[in-house]
Amino acid sequence: MHFLHPGYLWFLSLMAIPVVIHLFNFRRYKVLQFSNFRFLQELQQESDQRNKIKHWLVLLARMLMIASLVLAFAQPFIPFTNQAAKSPSLISIYLDNSFSMRNTNNGVANFELARRKAIEIIKAQKEAAQIQVLSASCYGHEQRLLTKKQAIQYVEELAIVPASPKWNSILEKQKDIIELNKSDNAYCYYLSDFQEGERNFSSFVNDSTIHAIAIPFFANSKANIAIDSCWLEQPIQMQDQASKLLVRLHNYGEDAAENVRLSLTLNKEQKYVGSVNIAPKAIQIDTIPIAVHQSGYTTGVLHINDEPINFDNDYYFTLEVKSSFNVYCLSSNTNSTCFSALAAGFKNADFFFSDYNHINYNQMEQADVLILQDVSNINGGILATIEKRINGQSLSLVLFPADKNAEDLNSFLQAYGIGLGKKYSPVVLSPINAQNPFFKDMFRKIDESMEMPSVTSAYSLSATIQSGVNGDVLLNSKEETPLLIAAQKGSVEVFVFGFSLANESTNFSRKALFAPMMAKMMLASSDRKPLAYDLGSSRPIELPYNSKNAEEAYHLKSANIDVIPEQRIVGQSLFITLHNQLNKPGCYTLGDQSKAYELAFNYSRNESAPVEYTNVESWAKLLHASIIEADAANAGVVVNQMQEGIHYWQWLIILALLFVLAEVALLRFWR
Repeated sequence: MHFLHPGYLWFLSLMAIPVVIHLFNFRRYKVLQFSNFRFLQELQQESDQRNKIKHWLVLLARMLMIASLVLAFAQPFIPFTNQAAKSPSLISIYLDNSFSMRNTNNGVANFELARRKAIEIIKAQKEAAQIQVLSASCYGHEQRLLTKKQAIQYVEELAIVPASPKWNSILEKQKDIIELNKSDNAYCYYLSDFQEGERNFSSFVNDSTIHAIAIPFFANSKANIAIDSCWLEQPIQMQDQASKLLVRLHNYGEDAAENVRLSLTLNKEQKYVGSVNIAPKAIQIDTIPIAVHQSGYTTGVLHINDEPINFDNDYYFTLEVKSSFNVYCLSSNTNSTCFSALAAGFKNADFFFSDYNHINYNQMEQADVLILQDVSNINGGILATIEKRINGQSLSLVLFPADKNAEDLNSFLQAYGIGLGKKYSPVVLSPINAQNPFFKDMFRKIDESMEMPSVTSAYSLSATIQSGVNGDVLLNSKEETPLLIAAQKGSVEVFVFGFSLANESTNFSRKALFAPMMAKMMLASSDRKPLAYDLGSSRPIELPYNSKNAEEAYHLKSANIDVIPEQRIVGQSLFITLHNQLNKPGCYTLGDQSKAYELAFNYSRNESAPVEYTNVESWAKLLHASIIEADAANAGVVVNQMQEGIHYWQWLIILALLFVLAEVALLRFWR
């Protein structure tokens, strides 16, 4: 028990006044002559006993009345915590308006229930209260304090948004405004379904002046099916080429999902309708055959039917379909029969052949694939072309060293973490590693008895760790010496063989492994642009840049939207960053007058999993928070008790009045 004004307790000494009055009865008695009182003796004895009881009860009533009044003025209360309660200096309310709050409880969306509770909390505050209201968007203007009226209006205007900030970001924003206002008694309320995420609260909860209070909202059903993502089976989609689109579906519910209808629309034309079965709490990869008959960008959308969480029912994506790609072959002999035969088998590839004395650098700059055969050094023109592409349009570089004197290539290869050593023989190739991503899906079935190419002599290759370079060994000898190393730096992927392609060095070009491996290397030149991006992400989007007008801004457009995102040009790359400028998923056109890209944006799937802290106590322990049940009749009453403690002065006033009435009754009706 605590007292808001303990100084008033000194007035309890006034309880002595009725005691003095009762002990020293100042009433003067008047003597009356009476002839005979023999008949009144028995009655007088009985009246004296009743009067004594009456006087003691009146004394008790007066003392208790004085005590009740004094205690009422002292305002006793029982604090919610061990500390004496005082009015909060700052109130911060986080109202979760992310997609997961669309889940319903008894037919009402959790967000609507949370909004009502937030308004009840605000109304329970004093008129001079300073209130911060945070939402899932964490807008900059939310870092200010509002009055009660402004806070209620802001809460009423909030709506569901495609945002899912991390909890530590919310807590840091609250801590910043508390420190800025030097608040020594702040109350922070969290109205959310408390989905799991990053939970680093160590920088927040150790402050004893901050009181955290959680109000959890749980849904009746935790079932949801989402389209997580999609990707192509092959890295590049060619015109009129049959391909496969892989779709990743996730069933978050505890029941199996049967005959889920999945449809695909390309360029606003429905191309596929099927159904898929997904086990409980499982991921299912579905395959959709596609073929695009026109070059350029193709927009697509995948769709399923699922309620009540439906923001993840659609998945938008874009495909850049190429009619052909350019391959530039350099060799000491322009009549390279192996690549001439390879060119005849690629209908969608345009091959250009040249020797090292007649290089067409304009054609080389436009190439998607650069093949250097029988090369002993990289001249300045070739080197400049390759370095220009590191931060620009993607390039696949395939390098076969010359049979002799190729050590000078090390000055170029060291930038990719590759070393070219001395030649050695004999050379025996190990079987290919079917688990390597490079060879995966290259063959329907890999025959263990597949005859590997023979190599008479080879350079000893070595791979070292290089900053900004991703490397991988694709072919090995029996002695575990690398014979083919792939390394990626920026937009350039290099494939370096350890042996010459000359007939006297190897029969690789005449083996079944040659064509599919070269095809995989050439297809690696495709731009590795994702099929879709997440709305609300702060990560820059990188695109190849080749606009002629560097001062003209790129616009991001759809039917009713036209925004100018933040954009930076670094080398041959364009970086754009969206700062919550888009709030609707779909396909958008990005470009100026000379270049256009098609980009797809989807809601983040962070809110797809209806995972909650079913054990609310674990959440409270993490945040050192108190809990208010969401079904409390009036959150304002509970909040008042938590902030101010449970006050009893009203009851004491009532008790004082009751004691006065008791005294009056005793004096009037006790005869």
